Amino acid sequence: MTSLVRAKLAALALVAATVAGAAVPAQAAGLGTGALALGAAHAAAPVSVGYWYRGRWYGGCWNCGNNGAAVGAGVALGILGAAAIAGAAASAPPPPPPPVVYYEPPPVVYYQPAPRVYLEPAPAPRPRSCWVATGPGGGGYWSPC
Repeated sequence: MTSLVRAKLAALALVAATVAGAAVPAQAAGLGTGALALGAAHAAAPVSVGYWYRGRWYGGCWNCGNNGAAVGAGVALGILGAAAIAGAAASAPPPPPPPVVYYEPPPVVYYQPAPRVYLEPAPAPRPRSCWVATGPGGGGYWSPC
């Protein structure tokens, strides 16, 4: 691409961004000056998160100290742990070979003949049951007839 074509494309992109930013206020908010991003960094204010209980202070505060050493130690432990896991995975034994696949019919295997099944005869039907009354109130029991 020649430098003249590049310059034309860059100018066209700049004009398109300007027109789009002026036409749509939501996009215009995204095309700010960037002064906030380029400004000096300010530390967050400490926030007290403790409480008094029976004359003693419990708790502490957020953003009170420098915890860069703790973050660095956590990152270092994470890297060492990942290296240990990768080393353990690399030294694992290889997987077993896949099962053997036969493309011919299996060989004929001769077995003993299947045993004959003998079923017991069905039991004789039970006699019907009859109600035997034992008193004038209708009480009684069931009994074979």
